[in-house]
Amino acid sequence: MKAAVSLLLASTAKRPRFSRRVRLIIVLACIAAALPIACSRTSEPQTSVSASNATGASNKTPSHPLRIVSLCSAATDAVIQFGAADRLVGVDQYSRIAPGADKIPVVGKGSAVSKETIAALRPNLAFVWYYQNDVAAMFEELGVPTIRIRVARVAELPDTLRLIGESLDCRDQANRAAERIQKFLDSHKATSAVAGAPIKPRVFLEMYGPFKTMGRNTYVDDLLNLAGAENVAAEAEGSVILSAEKLVQSDPGVILRLKDLGDAKIAERPGIDSLLAVRQNHIYDVDRYYLTAGPSLPESVEKLRAVIARAVSNN
Repeated sequence: MKAAVSLLLASTAKRPRFSRRVRLIIVLACIAAALPIACSRTSEPQTSVSASNATGASNKTPSHPLRIVSLCSAATDAVIQFGAADRLVGVDQYSRIAPGADKIPVVGKGSAVSKETIAALRPNLAFVWYYQNDVAAMFEELGVPTIRIRVARVAELPDTLRLIGESLDCRDQANRAAERIQKFLDSHKATSAVAGAPIKPRVFLEMYGPFKTMGRNTYVDDLLNLAGAENVAAEAEGSVILSAEKLVQSDPGVILRLKDLGDAKIAERPGIDSLLAVRQNHIYDVDRYYLTAGPSLPESVEKLRAVIARAVSNN
């Protein structure tokens, strides 16, 4: 950019009909054009755009919303990574796991949000999970355009990021993130197709309570597969509560539990002391952020892969 500005100054110097003020304006315009386009503005246009929810519904949203409430950790993470954190006026407690969300006011926990609190924030856009019908109805009563988010599988993530970016007027940032995720997924698919792939270690990921996990056709199952693991709950579908007997039968070599939420005494539960993971002390805490469906998917996969590889290398 410096070379371009110098060349411009030199060329304008040969034309004395341009005043010094005009030359300065041209130089400033050149500098502004070379700077990255920001995703934030100080004033909001009156126009609106149509955005399709994950539920298939379509509604009108501000073309550049400046006061956003997010009750969806995936949306919160994307908003921050797209450079629009300054437009978040409130998030739910679960969204605090997203880096950069620690200073944003918390308006509730999950769907436990008061109508008065939201009204006082005067939001002009809200993000909620697809299943939060009650809170979506509340936003509708307040006249707040609402985008419902659903990321049931990792393959849905690129389009979800584009939806969020479209709603924010951060299309360039969203497209770059979506393309990066798609390349990552395509690369993994190509690698998995190669013959002679190593045997995957069997992993049990405990979620928010004893024996609670996720089975096949879920984001978590996809995440474990991307990390090079075999989900021991994959025989079931969706949200699963495994019995102690079923867990013993599957005999995972690695147990992952959510940091700050997982049961610290999981190894002391009756009947599971015979598990390979328990006998070899392969029980590890993982950050809940790794499970967030957002632009950092490749990094989360690599961190999970590193934890699992540590257990395998210690066998």
